[in-house]
Amino acid sequence: LQANQIDLIMLEIYYKDGTPAEEESALKSLRNKLVKLRTSPAVEKMLIGLGTHRNYLGWEGSPAKHAGFIEKQIQLVREILPMTPGIAFYSSDADTAFLKQVDEMCRKYFLEQER
Repeated sequence: LQANQIDLIMLEIYYKDGTPAEEESALKSLRNKLVKLRTSPAVEKMLIGLGTHRNYLGWEGSPAKHAGFIEKQIQLVREILPMTPGIAFYSSDADTAFLKQVDEMCRKYFLEQER
């Protein structure tokens, strides 16, 4: 994969929130994946795609709980891959209030934060 051969690439990495132990395990897995991506010649053209919909893998939590878990994932992306141009989301049925929270997170971590 050569950076000059692509305009943008989205990598889909979806995790389900759950118990504290499940979330810790998911965040550890995400961290490991992001660290491996740092060495890609196309890292500055990558978007990490996160899942944000209501019933992803049977998720039955609250929008607030899910938003907190998504924010932890965004923080990891910014910490480990600060050179990425943005973030992407998959959503087919996310709660409207949750989507507003995600919009604010994107503003906070990608538009207002220095790289």
